[in-house]
Amino acid sequence: RAQGSKFDAVILNAGIDGAPLQRTAQGQELHFAVNYLGHFGLWLSIKDLLADGARVISVTSSAALDAELDLADLSWEKRRYDRHIAYSTSKACNVLFADELSRRFRETGSLATANAIDPGRAATQIIRYELPEKAMQRAEMTPK
Repeated sequence: RAQGSKFDAVILNAGIDGAPLQRTAQGQELHFAVNYLGHFGLWLSIKDLLADGARVISVTSSAALDAELDLADLSWEKRRYDRHIAYSTSKACNVLFADELSRRFRETGSLATANAIDPGRAATQIIRYELPEKAMQRAEMTPK
């Protein structure tokens, strides 16, 4: 901020998948907290630093199609926990965020854009909770 530099692009890419039921110190379910609230919190802290015509990318997953969005129970306190549905729902929230942000950019005449993208399969450790053996294989794929 002190230098006055602006961001031309922001990629919101934090993510976990397949975690057992865990909660943040604030009581939020972990997938929702990391995969969505983390993105939203970063966005709130840097939105005034975007250049005109900036691009905002929110990373999602095709798993978002499996979402069961329950706005009354985002923290999984009233229903039986399902780690895949928790992950899917958090990724669907990223799509909804990008869609709403895009609408707001258009509404205000901003040249900025917001999009949700699914990077497909990638050699990352995101599956470490659900498929630890595959995570180890992916770790070995990482160039040194």
